[in-house]
Amino acid sequence: MSSATQNMSQAQILDAVKQLPPSELEDFVNQVLVFQAKKRANNLPDAETRLIKNIYRKFSAEKLSLLKQLREKLAAEDLSENEYENLASLTDSLEEFHAQRMKGLVELAKIRGLSLEATMTQLGIRFPDYD
Repeated sequence: MSSATQNMSQAQILDAVKQLPPSELEDFVNQVLVFQAKKRANNLPDAETRLIKNIYRKFSAEKLSLLKQLREKLAAEDLSENEYENLASLTDSLEEFHAQRMKGLVELAKIRGLSLEATMTQLGIRFPDYD
């Protein structure tokens, strides 16, 4: 972190954040939430730490990009049989990834004695986050 960043007040940081385009803002917020979760994780039991790390994992950006391209080709009815099989496989992978994250969220909610919705709100998570 540069010395200029270290000397910024919260108001200055917030002003800088306000200038971000929506996609960068979402990425920034996600990074802040991950940072916050990691700081909190230092004071959490091992089970919660493991669950939080699993919950904050990201699906491969390359796979998401390919999935988007294949979905666009499907919508345009321009998908080969091989591409269709690839689309189905990627979709299955994404669904499994999402299911594992949800399983972790449910487990964490049980440990904390909270509802799933309250746990997701507490962690700043909303699904789907891969459109």
